Amino acid sequence: MHYKTILAVTDLSANGNEAVQRAAVIAANCGAELHLMYAPPADHPAWPYNEAHLRELARCVTSTAKVSVKVARRCGASLGDVAAEANCADLLVSAYRPECLVGTFFKGEWHQRVMRLTRCPVLLTRSSGRRPYAKIVVAVDFTEAARQLVAYAGGVDDRAHLELFHAVSRMDEAKLRSADVSWEIVKNFRVHQEAQARKRLHELSQSISTGGRLPTLSIGSGEPGRQTSLQQQDTGASLIVVGKTRRSAATEFFCGAISSRVLAWSLSDVLIVPHDRQSSSRAAAKQRMAASMGNARSDAKGSRSRQTTTSKSLDAF
Repeated sequence: MHYKTILAVTDLSANGNEAVQRAAVIAANCGAELHLMYAPPADHPAWPYNEAHLRELARCVTSTAKVSVKVARRCGASLGDVAAEANCADLLVSAYRPECLVGTFFKGEWHQRVMRLTRCPVLLTRSSGRRPYAKIVVAVDFTEAARQLVAYAGGVDDRAHLELFHAVSRMDEAKLRSADVSWEIVKNFRVHQEAQARKRLHELSQSISTGGRLPTLSIGSGEPGRQTSLQQQDTGASLIVVGKTRRSAATEFFCGAISSRVLAWSLSDVLIVPHDRQSSSRAAAKQRMAASMGNARSDAKGSRSRQTTTSKSLDAF
């Protein structure tokens, strides 16, 4: 995945500006254009001097990171404003904003509410943004979405070491235990499941492009969110990449999400990629324009061809 436009959202706090630095590092690595947007914390009014401070931050980032930086025209006071700007970007970067409000319990945290309005991947930062990622853990299953996750992980930092991690579910094993089968059968079933997972993980690694990097393959056992977080802590990875299925607020409230559990239990930055991800509005517009221009050229060629054929027919008479 090649990022062309990156949106960094900050509340102008120390953590928010670290997220801007992280976005600048990624933009410099990808050659992407960086857009800055101010969004105040939840239930806080917009700071009256945010525009001047955001422009000053843009000048500092331009001089230090040597990237093209633009300041968003609108203020992200509402989720709709943030989502509208994110729809024109390939990646949204923000500091992780844990909220201790009663409404958050039902509606979800800031990033969850934003992701219901946009299909743009969201990178939530916790660490210093000035150092490149050394190791990235990609939590994968064996669907087509797994290839997309690896592509987005590789686009964040093409120098980082990649680790593909899969957590084997223990639900079927629990059914065997409840059926009171022997421990030998349960153990053999577990060995078989893990062997199949390793085989499919190897097949996945062979079918994707990692930019010449040889990824590490790892297997866990249990709930995916918890196991991915433990893997991150064991390996010291600085970024976790996880997919997310679009759900309503009620469904997330009752069922939860793997990405939310990863955020709760891990210590690293987390990149959340929607499974229904689509190109940014600007990129899609360019593709539509290119397609229409191509069709226009084809129509023009066809028209000239028909005119030539007609003239030849008239000459024959």
